[in-house]
Amino acid sequence: PQFASGWNNKGIAHFESGQYADAIASYNNAILADPDMNEAYFNRARAFMHSTEYKMALNDLNVVAEVFPDTSEVYFRKGLCYYYMGEYNNSITNFYKALEFEPENPEILVNLSTVYYSMKEFVSAREMLEEALLIDPEIPEAYSGLALLEVRNQQSDLAMDYIEYALSLAPDNPFFLNNRGFIHLEAGRFESALGDINESIQIDPYNSWSYRNKGMYYYETGKYDDALRLLNKAKEMDNKLESVDLYLGLTHNELGNTDKACEYFNNGLSAGDEQCLEAIEKFCVK
Repeated sequence: PQFASGWNNKGIAHFESGQYADAIASYNNAILADPDMNEAYFNRARAFMHSTEYKMALNDLNVVAEVFPDTSEVYFRKGLCYYYMGEYNNSITNFYKALEFEPENPEILVNLSTVYYSMKEFVSAREMLEEALLIDPEIPEAYSGLALLEVRNQQSDLAMDYIEYALSLAPDNPFFLNNRGFIHLEAGRFESALGDINESIQIDPYNSWSYRNKGMYYYETGKYDDALRLLNKAKEMDNKLESVDLYLGLTHNELGNTDKACEYFNNGLSAGDEQCLEAIEKFCVK
């Protein structure tokens, strides 16, 4: 029972099987047996991340960083934790720290782009993706990111070219499928959108963007009760999700809940969604 490496390996087996609570329990036992086992702290941090317990993950990563302060992977994972917690500046700081140790790692650049995109700093987001592609011209995440940027530029054909190329490199990637669904959605190809979004959810049922997009699909096709259900689910998963307040407001407005709609529009505007201002002027200003 004091065999720390055995507990750690058992944790890895649980983790690889998607049994994250059991993995955490095994890593706990490893650390009880050997409080200086940094590998167990790092592995437990990964399991906490997959369980969306980001503060707990950060605690473990900070323990590892004290012993290995020049390890890129530690700062990379801290950057991910801060991103999912909505602390974008801390996320950027840690990703750049990771780049100090691995300047030729395109994955770090792609994740920096994601943070900049979430902050609506789209020029910086594109620059990061272009740098990543200079290092690895075949990194599919970069093409998916470029696709989303082109959607914002209303270049739907170019966006589709990028996402199709990303999917040619990684055909079963649920994020790419969801992004293609979003592009179809923006172009009014609703049934194609639904097919991609459903396939994405089947592969990865934990992506809040998929539920947001499916909620948008139901709004666009007039199924407002279903839209509310999916949009609320997406917001519960990620309170800072782009456009979710806008579509919750639009859906409530269609259902005649004007006060509730305006509440969501104001929430979205406070979060920086300029489309909500147009909705406020159209539906809320008397």
